[in-house]
Amino acid sequence: MTTLSLHIDFDSDGFGAGDDLSAYLLRGEAALGLRDGDPDRLTATPGRLTLILNNADRRFSPENAAGPYAGRLRPNLPIRLRAMPDGGAPITLFRGVTADWLPMPGEHGPRTCTLECTDLLGVLARAPLGLPLCENVRGDTLVRHILNTALSAPAAAGQAVLAANPADGDWLAIDGVRFTFKTALQSGAPNQVKIGAGVEDSVDALVAALNGGAGAGALYTVGTVRPDRVRASPNGTYLRHVRGDGALRHYRLGESGGVVAHDSGSNGRDGTYLGAIPGAAGALGGDPDGAASFDGVNDCVDLPPLALDRRPFTLEIWARPDAGPPSGAQCLIGVDGGPGRQIRLSLWPDGALTLTIGGDTLYSPPGALAFGVWQHVACTFAASDGDTGLAALYVDGAPVRAGSLGAFTAELNALRMALGGLGQGVEPFKGQLDEAAIYPVALDAGQLAAHVAAAATPRGVRLTARIPGAAGNAIPLQSSGPAIQISGAALSGGLDAPRDPAPDLDAGTQTFDLAGERWAEDRSAALDALRDVTAGERGLCWAGRDGALRWRNAHYLMRRAAATPALEADGEARAYAGQAEAVLASAAHVTYTPRVTLAEGVVARSTGVLLIPGQSGARRFDPAAPLVHPGGGERTFTLAYVDPATGQPAGARDLVLPLQPGEDWAANEQPDGSGPDYTGSPSLSFEVEAGAAGVRITVRNTALGPLFLTRLQVRGKLITAYDPARFSAEDAGARALFGARAAHIDLPLPVSAQFAEAVAQHLLSRRKTPINALTRLETARPALGGVNVLGLEIGDVIGWREAQTGVAAALYLVAGLEYRIGPGGLEGAILHVRRLDDQRYAIYDDAQHGRYDTADVRYGL
Repeated sequence: MTTLSLHIDFDSDGFGAGDDLSAYLLRGEAALGLRDGDPDRLTATPGRLTLILNNADRRFSPENAAGPYAGRLRPNLPIRLRAMPDGGAPITLFRGVTADWLPMPGEHGPRTCTLECTDLLGVLARAPLGLPLCENVRGDTLVRHILNTALSAPAAAGQAVLAANPADGDWLAIDGVRFTFKTALQSGAPNQVKIGAGVEDSVDALVAALNGGAGAGALYTVGTVRPDRVRASPNGTYLRHVRGDGALRHYRLGESGGVVAHDSGSNGRDGTYLGAIPGAAGALGGDPDGAASFDGVNDCVDLPPLALDRRPFTLEIWARPDAGPPSGAQCLIGVDGGPGRQIRLSLWPDGALTLTIGGDTLYSPPGALAFGVWQHVACTFAASDGDTGLAALYVDGAPVRAGSLGAFTAELNALRMALGGLGQGVEPFKGQLDEAAIYPVALDAGQLAAHVAAAATPRGVRLTARIPGAAGNAIPLQSSGPAIQISGAALSGGLDAPRDPAPDLDAGTQTFDLAGERWAEDRSAALDALRDVTAGERGLCWAGRDGALRWRNAHYLMRRAAATPALEADGEARAYAGQAEAVLASAAHVTYTPRVTLAEGVVARSTGVLLIPGQSGARRFDPAAPLVHPGGGERTFTLAYVDPATGQPAGARDLVLPLQPGEDWAANEQPDGSGPDYTGSPSLSFEVEAGAAGVRITVRNTALGPLFLTRLQVRGKLITAYDPARFSAEDAGARALFGARAAHIDLPLPVSAQFAEAVAQHLLSRRKTPINALTRLETARPALGGVNVLGLEIGDVIGWREAQTGVAAALYLVAGLEYRIGPGGLEGAILHVRRLDDQRYAIYDDAQHGRYDTADVRYGL
């Protein structure tokens, strides 16, 4: 059974170890997305999460003033529910906010607490909204108005940075209210804030004092006065990300001297400097904590051993190698488990990185790491079956290579761990190392990218004032000295200033004229207004499992669907379907936009430089042995048809093929064109597949190294104007036997009249006889037919077939998700689906179903 992880962010500082409520989770259920069969419902219903928590010790009872959550069980706290598959990466099942805490009363019997949560759509359903009349306004602008107004975008914001841990008596004044930092709180003295062991601990105490969180008498003094309508949250620093992601070991390497390398992770196992010297400038721009220097001769930091046998892990470190490349491979971090039993992250003279586990090695491309500058390096290993697993190398949060490696094993009493040197024929590291961390899980690319992005975030608090109409006003801030620095107050005023980028719902042509109706003069729910706009856009809108709002919109040009997973229903997975007369059609109508005018010229163009990989082979550095380069490299991408004059989507025909070197493309060994020119070289070959919305281009490279394409374009006749046309097909027999129903489909793409008529006949022929229409699929297993059910998102396209009979159904859109939670973890999942070709936005651009681009917007979750 898949176990579950439940976190609630009580202190607005991200999900950390102190927010973990997994041990108290008894049972529950979650549901999100479009969970009914109404084909006209375009906006999902608010997602819900209901959990039953163990309250035997009354920790979730609000009257228990001595409980760990006294005063903290509030609505609108961010919540995250994750599934933890054996040997796999965590999967987010639900992300939203708390709505109600409902503890069961009584002194006897089993005590529980019901926690009810909702997603962002539920927040919008409770938010009143009133907007002025709008005329000729784009849909994405309206969505931005709705979300910013309903979710109270901050009127003003400021930041107080703690450059060092405050000294006794330092103070910070916020909007005229002074908070004084003290090493020991004085009884009866108002507005005193406890100085913690580290800067981040002092930040937590200040946040608690400002927001009125738990800890009065421990973090701040009783009777603290707080500024009006100002709230604080800790800055998302690098250290907070490392702690929040559960680092077992974290060696900051910032000691001012001595031989002890302090472990800031949960293990608390200190290391020892063996020649390496702490005190160098560190890698983090937002944290003055230092780094350690290594001489490349015999320096290292010796670490206590850590059992990593047959388990997932992540190794993370900041490295600034010496400006001159070494003569051989250098060890950044490693584990010695006996002869032939190592984990070793190494840097090579050509800038390549390698991860060695036992006798297997994963190689990055050359130049992955630069010399003489700070870069973030990480490697992950996700054990799959105990003996092997998927490994990956990352530089600055971006993946550079992934592959399968064997799991780590160690000989008894042979384990040793070190930074900067490990022996075994690998040179010691020369340069500086910083922020070495070890995690007992394989972090994903998003988590590692968040670490890199947080490197420049300063330690301190961010202050926001939710004051309606206060745009143009700042939060007055003052401080006592250099330990507490004040940033310029940043304003975020005005209804049209989003906290997140607005979704690009339109192709730039469709606008709305809103004459008021129910959400202009009066005040109605923001969700109703969002439904109106989504329906007008002829798309779908829902809240994803990660908390973001998502749209699929009919004005996007379609891309051909990727490989479609096929789920199987057998004795352990039940499929619910019906003999559905509703899908019968007596008439099929297809609307399309035929060509009117043509202009010759460029119809599709790449605006960037495209890397085409070359041949790949062994990456072991041995000057005496020749490099072996079997195989070749290739890359496939799609260029959409665009009118160069307006930038608007268009159509095309009569393409000029093959692509001409020098005119349609140029190639070089360097992205800036400074290397040898390969334009017209036989090393490159092009395969072009023309579609209705764009061209699919596959480029193959047989050269030894990678090549860079510039000025890639496709010429032809551009379709710049259209007139609507409709084609119909009718069947009297279907109308007589099963009742009348018309099936409609729009093709906003430049297709031929013959193709549109064929689509109408195709739709009609499929509806002449009743068919079984799948509505939902229930399973207690995490995988069906090799497909990870938990990994499916709303909006994914799946196939389905019945395993025993082999009967296959049409493609389906995953429209809704439900999960059942029991005492042991996740007990089952329900997929609510819709036939893809029944959706009003389904587009036929070729033999496959089309697929919508995604617009995701985060608002606070």
